Amino acid sequence: MLLVPLTVGLLTSLVTTSTHCGLLSGLYWLMQHPRMLRQRRHAVLRMMLAMLIATTMLTLAHLLESAMWGAVYFNLHLVNTLPTAFFDALLASTSLGFTFGNTASSWRLLEPMNTLNGILLASMSAAIMLRVLTLASQPRG
Repeated sequence: MLLVPLTVGLLTSLVTTSTHCGLLSGLYWLMQHPRMLRQRRHAVLRMMLAMLIATTMLTLAHLLESAMWGAVYFNLHLVNTLPTAFFDALLASTSLGFTFGNTASSWRLLEPMNTLNGILLASMSAAIMLRVLTLASQPRG
């Protein structure tokens, strides 16, 4: 039956997407903060700092979201260890769904859902990165 795996996948996607939106909102707020954008001087340093902060926060967000998917895999006993669960979830969310095919047949819908969620969250990250760089590159007075 697909209803239970579909529900679990949708709920996990909802939680990871909510987490991602919260972190992206915080990043966007930080980048609009007057201290971050106040000076005209040091435009290159401001851009570098914006890229460093954004890249670090987005990387941590994606790792956290993969850990959430991994926790689902582990709690459903689809993998034996937590590190394996994290690795499988990270692999599924970053490489268009390539996995080692060790998921139980009744739960194999979770891996493509993890992949779809990863692609959508990466797209959101790309969009916010573009906005952050646009904000950082604008001269402020």
